[in-house]
Amino acid sequence: MSPGHRALFQRCGAIILFVGICLGALIYWSAPPAVDAPGYADSALAPDDSRRYAHDTEVYFGKTGALADKWTRTLADWGKPRPLGITIVLVSVLLAGGCFWAAQRRE
Repeated sequence: MSPGHRALFQRCGAIILFVGICLGALIYWSAPPAVDAPGYADSALAPDDSRRYAHDTEVYFGKTGALADKWTRTLADWGKPRPLGITIVLVSVLLAGGCFWAAQRRE
């Protein structure tokens, strides 16, 4: 790899790392404080977290549907501000690490 390509990969890695950390920190710290979930009169769990919900989902949609429902709810939780900020930082660190690794490769 030529020195020009190495420098390009290093600059791209540095930019990705800087922007990712700044953006992730901004999203994380500007998030509103967490609000406690509303209490339910007969249960400490939200209706979506009950065994009955999981059973009914599996009966109506099968194991694949139950798994898809679980993944959908997990991804929706990642879209909340604090987990989103952490995810952005982690992805930018991985991408920047890939750029730095590519810059160090010798062919």
